[in-house]
Amino acid sequence: LGLFAPKPRPSRPSIGSLQRIMAQCHEDADHHNGKITRLRGEEAEIADVATRSRDQNCERLLAAIPFLSDQFLSTGELQAVYRKLRWRDFRPGETIVSAGEACDCLFVICSGLCDRIEVLKGVSTTIGQLSRGSSFNEHAVLYEARCRRTVRAVTATVAMTLSRGDLEVSVEAQGRRRMLALARSEVLEEIPLFQGLSADQRLALAQRLKVQTFHAGEVIAAQGDLVRRLFVVESGAVTLTAAGRKWISHRESDTSSSDGLMHSEQYVGMLSLWYGAPFCATACAAQPSEVGEADPKRSVAVLSLGIEDLEQACLEDQSMKTALERAARCFLLARWTALRGLKQEALRALLARAEVVRFRRWDVVVQGGSHVDAAYMLETGAVVRQLEDPLTGAKRELGECTVPGTLICDD
Repeated sequence: LGLFAPKPRPSRPSIGSLQRIMAQCHEDADHHNGKITRLRGEEAEIADVATRSRDQNCERLLAAIPFLSDQFLSTGELQAVYRKLRWRDFRPGETIVSAGEACDCLFVICSGLCDRIEVLKGVSTTIGQLSRGSSFNEHAVLYEARCRRTVRAVTATVAMTLSRGDLEVSVEAQGRRRMLALARSEVLEEIPLFQGLSADQRLALAQRLKVQTFHAGEVIAAQGDLVRRLFVVESGAVTLTAAGRKWISHRESDTSSSDGLMHSEQYVGMLSLWYGAPFCATACAAQPSEVGEADPKRSVAVLSLGIEDLEQACLEDQSMKTALERAARCFLLARWTALRGLKQEALRALLARAEVVRFRRWDVVVQGGSHVDAAYMLETGAVVRQLEDPLTGAKRELGECTVPGTLICDD
């Protein structure tokens, strides 16, 4: 009989039970929400620590580049720069940049090892290596500078990069001007005349540099001109010719070019600036076809420093003139074949023992056939070589020389 008995209905939970369940659900939700909040806080803290660590790492790696330090940029500008940095991976044997290549990025090695390669006497030669913290192509973020050397990864390499466009949107115009002045002072450091100056003195000269623009084919300075001005290519290219032919440089030249073509950071006119020597070659803004450019309207930007600005800087800093004079004389000594390869310390030691001899117009410097126990090197002025006929006593001029550093007698 029990088989057909109706099934008992399930009992409904009481209001109190439902309230306890709801309370437990709310308690569990609050507990989980608290965990989520703590996890989000920890995540934000981790992200903040990672950001600070990244910025500190970037700061350490960029410390080798003076114009990207806190001395020139504000905290906000530095942080904006850090956010624009990109990381690139390079395989062993991969070329990062090639000499002569137009590139608008600076590179800082984060890990790995790279070779610096330069063509010496027609042969690609490794002249050094770059490791963590080393930077190259720094000035490319400030102006159009071609790579001076090839850089190739030896091992797997990670490099941090910053482009010119990213720098421009990260740094105010005033900050970029300060950076540009410092970069230009570093370019002056590569010119022998200014290598004896302090960093502050070079910076003072860099602020006196004038930017001149020349169109393709326009003459910057002609061979033989007595223009007391130094020219440094900042962007574009400049050709050098002598007597209508491509100028091939040698140790007696007044330019850093060796193949008749100057690119960014190369100069001409150092001896013309300091000594008033005639220009060794004609400098012209290169035609686009001469450098493989397609834009016929492309112009060349050249930095120039005149003797008036240099003399004014020397008046404001008396020690600058002494340093420039010493550097110029060391440069002249280094051109003497017998002294080639000597380091600056040795050249300065020799200079300290050298004597400056002054001659009046038509004074005889060295008499032909006489015994001399010293070498004479022209610094300023002009000398005329004469050959005397032993039979008649007649004198024949062999030519005039006005080039500083010319050896009058080195026997």
